[in-house]
Amino acid sequence: MLAFSWETSQGPMLIFSGSADDHLRLRDALLALAAQPKSSSLKLREYGLLKKQSDLEVVVRVAAQGDGARLLSDTEALWLIKEHRLLEFAELLAVLATSDGPGHQYLDGDDDRLIVKASKDEYEAPTCG
Repeated sequence: MLAFSWETSQGPMLIFSGSADDHLRLRDALLALAAQPKSSSLKLREYGLLKKQSDLEVVVRVAAQGDGARLLSDTEALWLIKEHRLLEFAELLAVLATSDGPGHQYLDGDDDRLIVKASKDEYEAPTCG
């Protein structure tokens, strides 16, 4: 899976681009995070989800309030997710992974400075970022 930020007509976007298996692994990571104590976090690259070519390291953290995604630097993004949304997003990722053909899901927070989009088979690796 690749993670990159992109300026779009909708605004700045954090895109998780990958295969069905990649999105199932992201779902599993969110479910694992939901089972951890509140305010837990994980780095997706360290978790083994992001390829070396990814523009960004993404830190996912359980948020008590004020969820959403934001760039911390040119190479790191923070994605805060409320506990109840971890399960919602995991279900959306499962639907995306099992759907026929390319597609995407938006994983929106209340305070997104970056729109979060999970994209299955829509982007080629050389055009990312």
